[in-house]
Amino acid sequence: MPAPPDVLAAILTDFRTLIAGLSLGPPVVVRKGAKKEPGVDAATQITISKAVEAERKIKIAFGHLATVWPIEVTLIAPNNDDFVTNMGTYSSYRQQIAALFGPPYASPLLPTAPGVYNLAIRPKDYLNRGDMANNVDRWTLVVDVYTAI
Repeated sequence: MPAPPDVLAAILTDFRTLIAGLSLGPPVVVRKGAKKEPGVDAATQITISKAVEAERKIKIAFGHLATVWPIEVTLIAPNNDDFVTNMGTYSSYRQQIAALFGPPYASPLLPTAPGVYNLAIRPKDYLNRGDMANNVDRWTLVVDVYTAI
């Protein structure tokens, strides 16, 4: 019996492909979690990762289970004690990325991930004041990806 497809890997790859296709400027990377290592990573980057929260199993028709994968999209950038510069740029990036995963929906919803039947956007932090006090600009969107696999 063949191994089941790695649905999470396909979702992360599709997110990276779609977001990189916007040509926003910052590199788009897939990681286990949002992080930026000074001297190694670009000053500004967009990270795709599975959210810390667990995926959920939900019942769907005829006793089958679906999986809801929470995927985080995080922008991390230096703040340099500047609370004004890039505000419009960061909100534009956030809106463009959210538009990829909201209505009107593409068909298929994600290019290669198997069994995807719904996407739901859950905005999270936007330029958290604690991060800015530590000279980091950060925002996060979570997209719940519903798969029948």
